[in-house]
Amino acid sequence: MAHALETRTRVDATDSRRRATTELAVAGLVVFAIAIRYRFSPDVPISFLISIAILPMTAGLLLRHRGAAVLAALALLAALSGAIITEARSGTVAVSDALRTVQTVRVLALPLVLASLLWARSVLGLQRLVLVFGLGSLASLAVTGVNLDNVWKFSFSVPVTLIVLSLPWVWASTGRQLLSLGALAAVSALADSRSLAAMLVIAAAIVLLERRGRGGVLRARSAWGAIARLGVIAIAGYFAVQAAILEGVLGDAARARTELQIDRSGTAIVGGRPEMGAAASLIAERPLGYGSGALVTYDERRLGAEGMWALGYDPDNGYVHNYMFGNGLEVHSVLGDLWLIYGLAGAALALCVLLAVVASAGHGIASGAISAVALFLAIRSVWDVAFSPFASAMVTLPLALAVLLPALPRAVPRRPSHGRRQAHGVAGPGPRSPRRR
Repeated sequence: MAHALETRTRVDATDSRRRATTELAVAGLVVFAIAIRYRFSPDVPISFLISIAILPMTAGLLLRHRGAAVLAALALLAALSGAIITEARSGTVAVSDALRTVQTVRVLALPLVLASLLWARSVLGLQRLVLVFGLGSLASLAVTGVNLDNVWKFSFSVPVTLIVLSLPWVWASTGRQLLSLGALAAVSALADSRSLAAMLVIAAAIVLLERRGRGGVLRARSAWGAIARLGVIAIAGYFAVQAAILEGVLGDAARARTELQIDRSGTAIVGGRPEMGAAASLIAERPLGYGSGALVTYDERRLGAEGMWALGYDPDNGYVHNYMFGNGLEVHSVLGDLWLIYGLAGAALALCVLLAVVASAGHGIASGAISAVALFLAIRSVWDVAFSPFASAMVTLPLALAVLLPALPRAVPRRPSHGRRQAHGVAGPGPRSPRRR
């Protein structure tokens, strides 16, 4: 009898290990495939199809992480809003069903891919999640091709940064994280990737100045203090990198371009992102949005161009005519794109993403539980909400949320009072025996 019981225990343990190994392999394959930037016609990413396929297994993870369910609800509302606005305008402007499909899939992909990555995080852990995603992003270059205009800035920077910062011997050491951030920032600066260099410098400064929470206890005041420090360091890092550029540290070409942007609009950010002028003009004209399937009219093109003229930028070029207004609206900003395409629901989604990223990063800094790669993803996501197209931001935005969103604490069953049972039916302790005299 004892021998049979021991044999059964060994078999159960073997089966359990086999199931765990299989789950690890499946989770790794899902993350690797999600990172591949392959798209099916008309423009449906493979990450969307994978996330739909495994949704029954992953949907529950949205309810177990702070803010994830709200993001999912807002994404669904934004998709509906974009379709409704399109239908309302269909009698006065040209409408594209293909464009509406692409825009609807794009906004719904955010919560779907997030759910998949949250499930993978529960299986793989944070370090392996980011590492596998980085490897998938690197392999994706075989599908998308390498941009020869600037191979580091447009092709290798993000995959290599994710891989280096999530290597086990880097992840486990603050010193190695700092060295890695410094080396990556130097490479980015030499490769004329100014914004990425600034992000890495800011992340390094936060890692260096990070304050550990006492005993793992996190207070709301310390979290808000961490967010304030994050803002101060980000501003200081931006001006430090800008000063280095103007001093010629990054070369004459970078200095000349930065000086031109400052002369044009007063700051390098505004001068380097004239699309915000178009976004402001278009949103002011139609704050309820333009719809996910509505094509751009001549008046809307002219209005967007006038907003860019106001910032000292000449919009009479192929970038503006073909990329920004060629097929739908693109203003090089997640907030601007979501607002213009999906209306107020889209703007609410973008702001909720921003709040979730900043609040989660602040809590992580305050508790001392945030890694260098999580800081990098948080800083990049804040930049993307303001200054990156929604389509390109979707490469790392779901990953950033999956890494940053804290898991909700599991409810601890209350201790039953004497003679009562717990709500889930487990018997509580019986009444105490009378004390013997």
